[in-house]
Amino acid sequence: MTDNIEKQTMKGWVLTQRSKHRELTHPIMPVRRDMEPMVQVVKHSHTWGQLVYASQGVMQVIADDGRYIVPPGQALWLPSGVEHQVSSRYGASFRNLHIDSALCDVLGSKVYTFNVEPLLRELILVMCEWPFDYEMTAERQRLFDVLIDLLKSAPNTGLFMPSINDKRLSPIVEALSADPSHKKTLEQWAAEVGASSRTLNRLFNQYFGLGFSQWKQKFRIIQSLDLLAQEHSVSNIASRLGYESSSAFIFAFKKHMGCSPRSYCKLNHS
Repeated sequence: MTDNIEKQTMKGWVLTQRSKHRELTHPIMPVRRDMEPMVQVVKHSHTWGQLVYASQGVMQVIADDGRYIVPPGQALWLPSGVEHQVSSRYGASFRNLHIDSALCDVLGSKVYTFNVEPLLRELILVMCEWPFDYEMTAERQRLFDVLIDLLKSAPNTGLFMPSINDKRLSPIVEALSADPSHKKTLEQWAAEVGASSRTLNRLFNQYFGLGFSQWKQKFRIIQSLDLLAQEHSVSNIASRLGYESSSAFIFAFKKHMGCSPRSYCKLNHS
């Protein structure tokens, strides 16, 4: 399924190269980047760990195991050696911290997304103001140590859709990707793909850890983050994603994100 997603995003998108440097000259290297709408960075990997923070806009990062969504106020940890491809449909500003692999073993070998609390946010922004040829002073070392401590305790937010390789699930996922408001029931899908609804539900749990209904809700909430970043109204988003009402969307959003869409926007789009 990852290959299918890459083909979908490539159509009509502008492909651009990764950042220029190929090695770290310091234990931590800050990188600031603004991405225009419909731009995709070529698939690549690093010999260092990478912290990707979305300061504005929503980014999508495709790795071999699936698709990670990085909305404003969240970040992504990419261990060294992980092949990935970054894109943004509506444009984004992000701040990267490239961290020497010898210093980031404590952050783990798995890709994950996490909330960026105010202190962590300020640390990232301060570090991204350091000059390219900065000197690692005692003060900067202390800031780096605090950064690592905060990252170690950051909980995984789970904004991730695993890749799949099942001919019964692929048509369902692709249909919802093209139109999140799709209302076909699991029973209707079962008749179309030639499997029982029980089998399909079992496969959704196997691949996504969620039943069909729960997966569809999570998928729609992930889709809503891009629309919120573009300042679409709650009623417009609810309609576009197939909710019966604005209140139904708000209820689902609170369940998955822990706050209302309005509160989320105040926290992350200010």
